[in-house]
Amino acid sequence: MLLQLTYHRSYHRKSVSFRPDMTQIKGWEDLFEVKDKAEVEKDAQQDELTLTWCENDRMKLTNTAEPFQLHPDTQEPLWCSHLQVFHARMLANELRRGAARTGNLFQTILSLFLVVFAWTLLFVKGGKNLGWHTSFGDGSEISKSDQDHLQEVIWKNLVFERWQLGDVLMIDNCGVSHGRQPYTGKRKIVVGWSEPHRKKNLPIPELEK
Repeated sequence: MLLQLTYHRSYHRKSVSFRPDMTQIKGWEDLFEVKDKAEVEKDAQQDELTLTWCENDRMKLTNTAEPFQLHPDTQEPLWCSHLQVFHARMLANELRRGAARTGNLFQTILSLFLVVFAWTLLFVKGGKNLGWHTSFGDGSEISKSDQDHLQEVIWKNLVFERWQLGDVLMIDNCGVSHGRQPYTGKRKIVVGWSEPHRKKNLPIPELEK
């Protein structure tokens, strides 16, 4: 039986500048692009997110979802989850792997510091109180061995493209994940979306066997 995944997110107001948590990347006003709490609550409900207001206008969002989705055209079961980055330890390990790939000494030292920092945050604050965290749907924590296995599978299937001036890259974001690796220098990449697809949070019978 497949277990669902629950995503835990926490956001401060935009005005809170000091956030001792590497997973706190923006305020909730930037996330929802509105400042009125009533509008935020309405948008969260439409997106099937459970919203809780905490002290000092801090917001907590949770939602539980199936880890696999059917491709809208081919109906092929596909992994559809942000677990590999919506978890403090896994995010730090992603940075460590990226730094090791480039061989950049500064990035390697920084990533090792972030790995230690991530473990400290998990120990002191608990995953569900961090900016990003993922647990199983029943609230239990995902084991280190499961996390390592997932990242190993992802990295074995990565394709790296070196951008050249004028490049255009089109991907099927239902069937292909996207991301970026550490880089040096300046660059500007313009991103556009087409034909938005709303995920269906339904179990896939053939994967439940």
